[in-house]
Amino acid sequence: LSSTGKLDVSSALGKGYLNVIKDLGLKEPYIGYVDLVSGEIAEDIAYYFASSEQIPSAVSLGIFVSPEGKILSSGGFIVQLMPDTDERIISFLEKKMQEIPPISSMLYDGKSPEDILQNIFEGMEGMELKITEKSPCQYKCSCSRARMERNIISLGIKEIQNMIDEQEGAEAQCHFCNTKYWFDIEELERLKNEAVAKEAVAKNE
Repeated sequence: LSSTGKLDVSSALGKGYLNVIKDLGLKEPYIGYVDLVSGEIAEDIAYYFASSEQIPSAVSLGIFVSPEGKILSSGGFIVQLMPDTDERIISFLEKKMQEIPPISSMLYDGKSPEDILQNIFEGMEGMELKITEKSPCQYKCSCSRARMERNIISLGIKEIQNMIDEQEGAEAQCHFCNTKYWFDIEELERLKNEAVAKEAVAKNE
């Protein structure tokens, strides 16, 4: 614990880097990284958004732990500014971020995400909070065997043949969740045939 009685995340992490991996639907994931500036996760994420993506952001993360070490609540939020945001709004949000209770306390008190949003933006003159979309929050990877097959086909005929001749199979691993997919020789032969057909179509176009 820190001198304030909170979990001392900074001392636990020490020096290092923050890696951010995004699946943008491309062949390879986007990977960005910045130095840890404080070791406090929320501060380092806000720094990443500002320095790497040039998006001014307010990030709050928290965990409420009982004296026995049991996690009673945890969560967080990210508030990001749109381009050309009015300076009055920026000043209001900067002040509000200093005034609102810790996110862990609000969640422990039973506040819903909508309640927390109302708390953040309450008092913003001339502005009305409107929730445009809700998405379920879950830890999930979109990888699949079919997706890995497409990745192998994209390697080309020669590379797939090398897997057949030299490795007697191939293992593909998801960059995000580390799930491993094994392809035996029979499957690789099928994927090679698909790669041959794909190249033939490309040549005729």
